[in-house]
Amino acid sequence: MVRTIIKKAEKETQVPDVLIREEIEGKPYYYKGYKAVLNKEKTLPDIMGSSALQSFIVELLFRFLIIHLPRKQYRIFTNEVGGHIKKGTNLSFDIAVFDRKTLPLDKITPYYTSVPPKIVFEIDVKIDIEEEDAIAYMTTKTETLLNYGTELVIWVLTKPETLLVARPNSEWAFIKWDKDVVLMDEIILNIATLIKEEEELG
Repeated sequence: MVRTIIKKAEKETQVPDVLIREEIEGKPYYYKGYKAVLNKEKTLPDIMGSSALQSFIVELLFRFLIIHLPRKQYRIFTNEVGGHIKKGTNLSFDIAVFDRKTLPLDKITPYYTSVPPKIVFEIDVKIDIEEEDAIAYMTTKTETLLNYGTELVIWVLTKPETLLVARPNSEWAFIKWDKDVVLMDEIILNIATLIKEEEELG
């Protein structure tokens, strides 16, 4: 399958589905840099990878979650976990925490997950979108997840060192990442503290 976009020169360009990172209510969201792939300036692997800083944050969060969340109760998935919400809505998650009761082994298949994660972490916006539209996209994705049944969505924005913390039926908050965030069961996350611990290790 391919999608069609109209360029300024009124020419039609075919966009392969492989360049779609997410889809919400039938609207495709393309990987950041997809136009460079279409113009043969970059390859698909060139635009699908994360930066060193983004990967570092994923590592910090993953280590923290592995240490603090009971293995018998939760699964922690990384590497752009795919979530099928409904027809026309398919999302990717940088880190997703699932309750084992909702995602037992027999529901782990070669396809996207089809149950809501308990917690989702997103590190930066990785789709091709104008900067002024990024908040609208983050809002749409976050609302989709919370309506689906996710209990906590945290966006980690590396450039401003800021978090967007969102829970259902609560006010969302932008906070600096040196502030504490209660994940669950009195488990407190502080990204600045995790980074400081890494600096001490050298």
